[in-house]
Amino acid sequence: MKKSTKSPGNGNGNGKKGSWTPLALSPREREILKLLKDGARTPVMAKALTISEKTARTHVQNILRKLGLHSRIEAVVYAYKNRI
Repeated sequence: MKKSTKSPGNGNGNGKKGSWTPLALSPREREILKLLKDGARTPVMAKALTISEKTARTHVQNILRKLGLHSRIEAVVYAYKNRI
């Protein structure tokens, strides 16, 4: 099963910005992104998913890195634009 769809020349996992699709996110990261979109802060996400706040922050950072974004606001905009 293919985990991610990449645009040619982008998103090759080398740390450079790229065009990633939502498929690049793990199921847990998608849950976190949905909670972000709903306005949840880190403590709320952690409690809702029964994980530590540090783990929730790590998931957010992974989402930002994978999608080539710089802030939670950009992640929320991405989620709305991509109907996540």
